[in-house]
Amino acid sequence: MEEYMNIQYITGKEELIDNVKELWNKLNEYHTNNSKYFSEDFRKYKFEDRSKGLQEKAKEGSIKIDLVKNKDIDKLVGYCISTIDMKNIGEIDSLYIEKEYRGVDIGDKLMKNSIEWLESKEVNSIRIGVSVGNDKVLKFYERYGFYPRVTILQKK
Repeated sequence: MEEYMNIQYITGKEELIDNVKELWNKLNEYHTNNSKYFSEDFRKYKFEDRSKGLQEKAKEGSIKIDLVKNKDIDKLVGYCISTIDMKNIGEIDSLYIEKEYRGVDIGDKLMKNSIEWLESKEVNSIRIGVSVGNDKVLKFYERYGFYPRVTILQKK
């Protein structure tokens, strides 16, 4: 399907953070609706807080933001944010693709681009945090060599 769409990939750094706001809010809404124990925390979590945290990570380490745009309708339809912290740990911090654009290799391209970038920076390790309630993405991440290592429990 992607070959029939006029898809453009845009890569940058922290200057692109504000571009993901609308899509990030959709991801956060998904987590709010699907979190087994912490829906209220997601409900209270605002993009401005997330943006501030990413800006700080960018200052201390490095950040890469990939945007996916459907040029036919001039609309962002996905993004991936990857960071490297001051301990040289790479993380795929946030990945979201609009529902109607899933299953057409956009996520695959974003994952491969992020992993390639992180590996080119010779990070010590690469990780992804997956919220409880979003378990269906685990199989997707396994395709790229990511497996659960530890489960962290948090008191409500």
